[in-house]
Amino acid sequence: RAFVISEYGGYACHIAGHSSVERVFGYKKLDTTEELSKAYKELYEGQVLPLIENGLSGVVYTQLSDIEEEVNGLVTYDRKVVKIK
Repeated sequence: RAFVISEYGGYACHIAGHSSVERVFGYKKLDTTEELSKAYKELYEGQVLPLIENGLSGVVYTQLSDIEEEVNGLVTYDRKVVKIK
């Protein structure tokens, strides 16, 4: 049986000067892009990839870019910094 995880992640990494807010919201707060990249890799390898053998067909990371109220995107609000390496 195929299934999709329609929302996962939500790790916050505030990049000074590239956000519309100073308040940080996320399921996990990371201080640097290196920490974010490491945490994302651990999440993906540890929790997402093992589900493929059970029929996982797709995943959607929350969210592609930061928005006005959240800094949990893979790209900053102004789209100038890609946070995942």
